[in-house]
Amino acid sequence: MTPGAKPIMFFIILALLNEGDEAIYPNPGFPIYESMINFVGARPVALPLREEKNFRFDPDEFRSLVTDRTRLIILNSPRIQPAGFSPSKTWRRWRR
Repeated sequence: MTPGAKPIMFFIILALLNEGDEAIYPNPGFPIYESMINFVGARPVALPLREEKNFRFDPDEFRSLVTDRTRLIILNSPRIQPAGFSPSKTWRRWRR
């Protein structure tokens, strides 16, 4: 039990990332994502959530951001503005 989501995100990032690792996070999103990734010495990789796509991420753009250094992918669902994620359509396309 924690007082909100920030401590959990802090613990997850501390546990999963090391210096030189990469983490993909939604942008715009909660500021703690990028700041904590930087804190542990990992490289933050922003996944743009574009207004013209109703702040949902593009699966093709997502795939282009994943590398062999990617250790953490932060997705936020249900969509709490502004961290959009559309489960049904996106997941079907993402699995391809």
